[in-house]
Amino acid sequence: MAAASLVDGRDVIVISRNTNFLFLSPTHLYDFKKGDLTFKCVEQYMQYSKAKHFGDNDSARKIMLAKTAKECQRLGAKVYGFSNDVWSWLKLDYMREGLLAKFSQSRSLSKMLARTSGYTLAYCGFVDKFWSCGEASTSHRAYHPPIWSGQNSY
Repeated sequence: MAAASLVDGRDVIVISRNTNFLFLSPTHLYDFKKGDLTFKCVEQYMQYSKAKHFGDNDSARKIMLAKTAKECQRLGAKVYGFSNDVWSWLKLDYMREGLLAKFSQSRSLSKMLARTSGYTLAYCGFVDKFWSCGEASTSHRAYHPPIWSGQNSY
C-alpha cells in the first residue's frame, strides 16, 4: 500500500496513537541495541543517555528497568544534576543516535520509514512544544506546518 493512500493524499503524515504511523514515535516499543545494551524504545535510550551524561547512574539503572516509555520519561525528569542549558545542546544528537539504531536494525521498520519519503512528519502532541508540532492529531492544524504551535524537532 502506498504511503499516499494512508494519509488521504495529504503531504503531511501525522504520528500519534490514532494512526498507522505510531512506529515512528520515540515512545513506540521496539527493541534495539546500542553498544552492549538493549533498549525498549528510543525514549528509553534518550532518558538513559541523559542520566549517564549527568552522572546519575542510579537513574540510568532505573530507566533501564522501566517497562514503558512513560515510566522512562518520569524517571528521566528526576535525573540528578540535570541542566536544561547543557541538555538543549545534546538532545538532538541523542535522538538521532537512537532513531538511527532503531531503524537500521529492523528491515521492516526501515522499509516502513522509507515509505514516508517526501512527506512532512508531524509528531502530534500539545504538551512538549520542542519535540512535537504542538497540535492534536485530530486537529486540522496538524496538517498545516506553517501554523504549528510547536517546533516538531522530532
